[in-house]
Order: sequence, then C-alpha cells, then structure tokens
Amino acid sequence: MTETSGPLSSVRKAVGVLRALKQNDGMRVSEVASELEMPMSTAHSHLSTLVDLELATTEGDQYVPGSACLEFGEYVRFRRESYRLAKSYTKQLFEESGYRSVFMIEEHGHGLYLHSASGNQPGWEHDRPGTKEPVHSVAAGKAILSALPDKRVDEIVEERGLAERTDNTITDRAELNAELEKVRERGYALNEEENIDGIRAVGAPVTSPDGRVVGSFSVAGAANRMVGDEFREELPNTVLALINEYKLEFFIGD
Repeated sequence: MTETSGPLSSVRKAVGVLRALKQNDGMRVSEVASELEMPMSTAHSHLSTLVDLELATTEGDQYVPGSACLEFGEYVRFRRESYRLAKSYTKQLFEESGYRSVFMIEEHGHGLYLHSASGNQPGWEHDRPGTKEPVHSVAAGKAILSALPDKRVDEIVEERGLAERTDNTITDRAELNAELEKVRERGYALNEEENIDGIRAVGAPVTSPDGRVVGSFSVAGAANRMVGDEFREELPNTVLALINEYKLEFFIGD
C-alpha cells in the first residue's frame, strides 16, 4: 500500500479503524489504539468522528460499526439491475439444488459475495454478503477468472497472488491456467476442497452478450454429501440452466 500523509493518511487510518471494529465485533478505545499502533487520543478522535458520521456507534464501552455501513452495503448490493435480479435467482438456485447458493462479483481482484441463500440452514460465515474470498480457490471465483481477459487475470494474480488455503488449493500459475481452460471448455468450475477442507462447490460465470463478466452463481456443500454424478453432472446442469434463465430475463426480457 502506498504511504501517504495528511488528509489521505487520516482517511486510511479511519477506514482501518472501521475494519478493525468489524473484524473484532466491537472494540474499546484502548484496544483500537493497541491493535492499530496509534496514540489513545488519535484512536478516540477517529472513533468519535466515525460515530458523528453514523459509521460507528457505541455499545457500553465498545465501538461497533454503525447503521451508515449498512446503507452503503445495501447500495453496493443493489446499485445495478443485474445485482438486484441476482438476489431472487440466488434464492431460486438454493431451492432447486438444496445447497447453499451465492452470487459473486470480482472487485479489486477479490471475489465479493453479493447474495447468498441457505433457507433455514445456518448461514456460513465465509459466504455472507460482503465477504471477500480469493478468486483462485473458490468455484465462483474460478468461474469469473475463466471469463475474464487474460490481461485481467494476470493483473489479479500479480496483485493478489495464489495463497494456499488447503492442501488442494491451486498455487501454481501454470496449473491455474490449465484449470481455467477446463472451466472454459465445460462451462463451469469445480472447487474440490480448495478453499475450506470438507467443502465442495460448483460455479459458473454470467457474461453479457458483449462478453462482459457480470458475476457468477455457485452452490456449495459438504464434500461427503456432494459426490458422484450429482457433483459432476447434475449440479453443474442446475447452475447452468439457472444462469440461462437469468440471462434470458436480464438481457432479453428487457
């Protein structure tokens, strides 16, 4: 990250404080000062400003992210018609597959979950809306990479790397290239416990008529349940059929 001073440095520090509040589910002034290595007075100043802007609020002696964060988050999730429409299709994908379903976009080289659906099943922390994941280790992310121009894939790999998440994670660029070619040939990506041990997933990209990548849909479940023909044939067909419906409604239904 480029070092800055003055107003830009203050913005970076304030954002750092806000992220720390989220990651720790609330913090005291002293904890913010310690974790971010800043004087107590500076930490208190940032927190007070965030509270004034409703980006943070207090719960006892702790500070937590405030309601304005939700406002911005909801704006991001629904600012495009394609994103708004994806919410209902994510729910439909869960209902048709029986597996947790998500819609992901790529932003700043990360895979960003915009929508998720799991019915009455407990939600997973890692696929909540707003959560970021490495694009090379999840099915939804590999699906997106397969549809991006080679130059953009190069930029993402160079900036974000190929971090190892499990023993099955692809960490070699040549292996990733070969994997993406398979995804392009069959039209969908598989995640075989590459991001979290015990979790498999199937994902496919959504592209516009002019080739622009809109995002991707995917389903995920326990590896000991998502097996055989269901994993390699039935679920991919379910995901691909849903994407065709989505594209018909969004790109043609207008």
